[in-house]
Amino acid sequence: MADYHVMIVAGEASGDLNGSAVASHLLQSSSNIRLTGVGSSKMREAGVELLCDSSDWGVIGLADALRISPRLIGELRRLKKYLAEVRPALLLLIDYPFFNMRLAKIAHALGIPVVYYFPPSSWSRKSRYAVDLAELAAWVATPFPWSADVLAEAGCRAEFVGHPVLDWVKPLLPKEELARIFKLDINAYTIGLMPGSRASEIKHILPVMLKAAEIVSSRVKGVSFVLIKAPNLSLSVLQPLLKHTSAEITITDRYSYDVMALCNQMLVTSGTATLEAAAAGVPMTVVYRSNLPTWIQARLFLKIPFISMPNIILDRPVITELLQYEASPGRIAEEVCSLMADPQRAVIMKQQLAMAMGSLGEAGANRRVAEKILEILRES
Repeated sequence: MADYHVMIVAGEASGDLNGSAVASHLLQSSSNIRLTGVGSSKMREAGVELLCDSSDWGVIGLADALRISPRLIGELRRLKKYLAEVRPALLLLIDYPFFNMRLAKIAHALGIPVVYYFPPSSWSRKSRYAVDLAELAAWVATPFPWSADVLAEAGCRAEFVGHPVLDWVKPLLPKEELARIFKLDINAYTIGLMPGSRASEIKHILPVMLKAAEIVSSRVKGVSFVLIKAPNLSLSVLQPLLKHTSAEITITDRYSYDVMALCNQMLVTSGTATLEAAAAGVPMTVVYRSNLPTWIQARLFLKIPFISMPNIILDRPVITELLQYEASPGRIAEEVCSLMADPQRAVIMKQQLAMAMGSLGEAGANRRVAEKILEILRES
């Protein structure tokens, strides 16, 4: 029988990735620990016994949330019963506040210590959840330095642990080997496409990226395009969209960070992908579109000047953000060609991206979270 039982709950692809890394560190540090939880393939591969697969839990906006809410409510009830019956020694929650803040309240009421990694709106300079987290969480691990200050002011036991993207983005292969695997011309100007990890957003974003690729191909010879598929995303989501494009697109879900490093520039949807591209040192343009209700909701409730992480971190427009109606194929192609024609601008952008990444601490965030969890367990 294990000395400790830790339950890990991650609702989306990035949470699954971080959950798997924390799980690996826990299992390496303690041979007598049991891990259960909610996640996807990465956590399962790391040794977590999945109680529920959250690979399709990613939502954007109210319409998506309403669609998946009945299922999440059912899972919440099931996990509430599981927590009450099994009583794990600690509950690790990763992001996904719609679900995880409710689970935190349940665990707290049962006397189960809660650790929250990637607290809600940690990227923001404000947090409406700070007071609740101060009451519910034994410890909060945040990837942004300003977030730790905001949470501490509300009474949270919060710590800036660094951003795990600094652990993820590590190219492994020589460029020549990578070009051989994917049949890419190493001398070609390569443009990467990252249309997102959620099926609901890809259907709005990928078509305009593909149309822009066609326009760029018609204007500039010798350009190659590579689409970096999110690991949790089924190829069946992409294929119906790709069959309508005349642009030659190479698709990969292997060696993603190596492929990023091979790119001269990228078209990236918002979110963590912008940090991944920044960590790889690749100039980029952010492209984001959604359905109209989601866009209206975002405009009404998200009072922020930027949506891409490097811009948010530096609090200035380092990266061009083409949003909703501005994200037309013609406008995207114009931006791609402009960056291609101005190497000095690309160099300056790389320097600014390096500055943004330099503010996110040092590698080892997931290891530090695992070490703190073990410390809490031993003290309890």
